[in-house]
Amino acid sequence: MPSGAYFTSIVGIQYDWAHRTVLQSNLGGRVIGWPRAKVLRGYMAMNTIYLVQPSSAEMDAWAELLGGMDNNGSGIPASTYNWQSMHTAMRKSETFVPPLIEP
Repeated sequence: MPSGAYFTSIVGIQYDWAHRTVLQSNLGGRVIGWPRAKVLRGYMAMNTIYLVQPSSAEMDAWAELLGGMDNNGSGIPASTYNWQSMHTAMRKSETFVPPLIEP
């Protein structure tokens, strides 16, 4: 999901105080939303998290770059950082729970 899509889904909703920043000179003079929920500790109630996984080419490039470091004393070979190994580990760490559909 593009980060902007999620962010814009929490800004300006009925639970948001709709705060806005002052003009931001480093953003071309734009004013941006500053989401704060209408609950105790509002900024914490609207937390978001993004996970962007690297591409296979990027991970394989890292493994190649680290290839000469196999004897670094860590006991972890640099080949561990290739796409196949990392993708397997990333998939193992993820759990998808589909949303419940209320009747």
